Amino acid sequence: MIKGLVLLFLTFSCERASTEEATTKAAYLGSWERVEKAEKGFTIYEQDRGVFLKYRNGETHPLQYEASGNYYYAVTPLGNRPLLLKDGKITIQNGFTFTYTKTRK
Repeated sequence: MIKGLVLLFLTFSCERASTEEATTKAAYLGSWERVEKAEKGFTIYEQDRGVFLKYRNGETHPLQYEASGNYYYAVTPLGNRPLLLKDGKITIQNGFTFTYTKTRK
C-alpha cells in the first residue's frame, strides 16, 4: 500500500515537472534581440531532444533546464550563464547585464 502511494506521488511529481519544463521551453524558443543593440541577438531552438542558444555570429551553446528555479542556463566555456525570463524578456548576466526581447517564435 505504501509503495503504491509513493509510486503514485513520484509519477505525479515527474509529470508535473515535465509539464513545467515544456511550458518554460515554449516560452524560451524563438528569436531574441538585445534591447540596447538590436543587431545583437540569438535564437533558442530545439534539436535532437536538446535545447540550444545560437548567437548571430554562429556561436552555439547547449541550454540546461533548472527545475528548482524553472529557467534555462547556457553551458559555456566560461561557466553556466542563467537566462532569466520575466515579463517577456530574457536577462543574461555574465559580468554585465543584457536584456533581450522576443522578435519571433
